[in-house]
This record gives sequence, C-alpha cells and structure tokens, in this order.
Amino acid sequence: MYPELFRIGPLTVHAYGVFMALAFAVAGMVMYRRLRRVGADPSLAFDLLIAAVVGGLAGAKLNYLLVHPEHFPEALLSGQGLIWYGGLAGGAAAVVLVALWRRLPVGAAADVAAPAIAAGYAVGRVGCFLNGCCYGTECGLPWCVAFPQGVPPTTELVHPTQLYESIGSLGIFLVLVFVLAPRLSPRGALFFCYLAMAGAWSSSCGRIPCWWPA
Repeated sequence: MYPELFRIGPLTVHAYGVFMALAFAVAGMVMYRRLRRVGADPSLAFDLLIAAVVGGLAGAKLNYLLVHPEHFPEALLSGQGLIWYGGLAGGAAAVVLVALWRRLPVGAAADVAAPAIAAGYAVGRVGCFLNGCCYGTECGLPWCVAFPQGVPPTTELVHPTQLYESIGSLGIFLVLVFVLAPRLSPRGALFFCYLAMAGAWSSSCGRIPCWWPA
C-alpha cells in the first residue's frame, strides 16, 4: 500500500523498516515489564533487546538472501530485502545466547520473550501490509485489497493476511499475559504455549479459502 512513507532529500523512509523498529521497541518495553514482574533485573531488557535487534536484522537479511540468491551481493548492505520470519528466528537465537551469557535461565528468558515476540509481531506485520508483501490468496471480500506496488506486485484483490496475523498476534499477547502467565509455573511453558498458538494461527491464515468470489 505505502512501501515508502516519505523522502527527505536522498533518504527514503520505508514502511517496513519503520515498523520493524517499532516492533523491536514494543518488544523491549514488554520485556522490561515482564522482567520486573517476575523479579528479575529489568535492565536485562536492554541487553536482550540489542541482541534481538542485531540477531533479527541478520536473520531477516539471511532469510531474504536464501530465498533470493540472485540479489546477492547488492542486497547484502541494502536497507531493503528483509524477511520477518528470518528476523524472528535470528532474534530469538541471539536472545538465548545473551540469556546464557547473563546467566538468566533460558526457560525464564523464553517466558519473558514470548509476550514480547507476540506484541512485536503484531506491530511488524503492519509493516508487511504497508510494504505489500506476504499477502494471501485472491478473494473478493469487502476488506480484501490489491498491492500494485507490492513484493511481488498484484492487481488482483487478495486476503490481507498480514493484518489477520497482526490481529491474531495481539490476541495471543493478551492471552499470554492475562490468562496463561498467572497460571503457568513451569519455566518455558509460556513460550511453548506461544509457539503452539502462533503456529496454529499463522497456518490457518495461510489456508483461508476464497469463499466469497472475486
């Protein structure tokens, strides 16, 4: 829809990059609050956030280059060419390494990270929508949209699965924080609940049939 938000001289501000930055910021704030709630040092949130940013950007770029090897090496140092799933995997791996280094139990770190990932993912998927990537199948529902400047572009009306996933991830965040976190005691249980819910929701979003003709 709006892959480029605005330009300042030669500088182009991309929607995907802005919302990725917002996603990291939101995730950092959630981690800070969760660390304080479980009695851990909330300043660890800064270290975990830096790890998530570095690992996330590296993972997002690596994922893009694996999917589009023809864009190597020009996309290596470009601000474009980032895939959210790779960023999620890379950020999670980096957070685990930092947790081990700071002697924060991995299970506890995972439980702190689970709501943060859900909140960040909800924000980041809005960037995917504005960028016009990761959309669904063709459909004619009133809220379906076309992405003529998308990646790849399409002039057909398609499911905005990015928004479906964003809304679903926000719901998962609320369930994790207000329903499951007060009731689950084993370390790591909250994170595995997140994986189960996120996987089920993402899979269902990718299989939405076109029951309303285009």
